[in-house]
Amino acid sequence: MLAYFVFYCSFFLHSTVAFHSGAPVEACDSMLPRHLHTSAKPASESPYLFTASARHFYPDSKRRKIKVRIRGAAFKGFFVVALDADTHERIGTFLDASGMEAVPCSAVTHTDGRPKVMATMLWQPPENRKRGEVLFLATILESFSTYYSGQIASIRRIKSKKKLERRKTDCTEYSSCLNSTLLKNQIT
Repeated sequence: MLAYFVFYCSFFLHSTVAFHSGAPVEACDSMLPRHLHTSAKPASESPYLFTASARHFYPDSKRRKIKVRIRGAAFKGFFVVALDADTHERIGTFLDASGMEAVPCSAVTHTDGRPKVMATMLWQPPENRKRGEVLFLATILESFSTYYSGQIASIRRIKSKKKLERRKTDCTEYSSCLNSTLLKNQIT
């Protein structure tokens, strides 16, 4: 009977501390999961690519909303926060999307513990600021006991398919021109 009680208690504690439906509001302070007997691995060891489409936002421009993306090997969860680059004040709002929800401290988290290989979030700057610079900071949960904290998003333009096709066409045409020029030079 005692063994059953110990097993039940440990299972109950484990299931209540692992937030399969995302990080609670309390995670806003530390950005860390409350998983017993675990500690964060350094961001420098993270196997995940964490990017943002821009660092600056401007009034009435395409950069008014910024895409933030995590991708790589399968991961179970994340907690991403937006910070003013100068004051480190939390700013803006993440828009709700499938599999994630905004947290009141200018953050976003996963809503389920299923493995994912990519998560794309959309961040909107505060209405009271017309321009500024923002940093995105993440904790990415690989498993219950393995997570990386303090990862800062690198800036990588997330190009549309149309732009990629145009660039591919320009490159092909340029290569063709370059190849024919080289061929002419070899003949003469």
